[in-house]
Amino acid sequence: MDIVRFENNYVARLKKLYRFHIEEANFATDGIPKHILLDHTRNIHSYLIFCKKSGDTILSSYWNHETFSGMLGKFIKSQFSTLDRPLFLIIEDDDGVSNVVEGNVIREYMLGSHKLDELSKFILNGMDRLPEVVLKISNEL
Repeated sequence: MDIVRFENNYVARLKKLYRFHIEEANFATDGIPKHILLDHTRNIHSYLIFCKKSGDTILSSYWNHETFSGMLGKFIKSQFSTLDRPLFLIIEDDDGVSNVVEGNVIREYMLGSHKLDELSKFILNGMDRLPEVVLKISNEL
């Protein structure tokens, strides 16, 4: 399945399972994700990037293996400089299990003295399970 179809199917699944109001942002650009989670007043709660884990690689419609850390860095920079809303990477692994990493965690790693070529390994090892994060998000919505 190609990554865009995966994203669309995943959005539909989250809407059905958790009754999330996920929309595509018409203001999405190179550094702003196209999927937004809206609260009950239709204000933006957070930005979402849907990813698929393939081995030690994180696939998305926004990047390929070579541009991963650069593009993700662009999203993290936009999140803190202009968006002022949380950013979540929702990653489905090879077994269909969904995990989440918040943009703040990635930002701290990138600002530290860490190797960017190990960023995907850091993300894959530091993920939270989606149902745990959904409970926290649902309370905020």
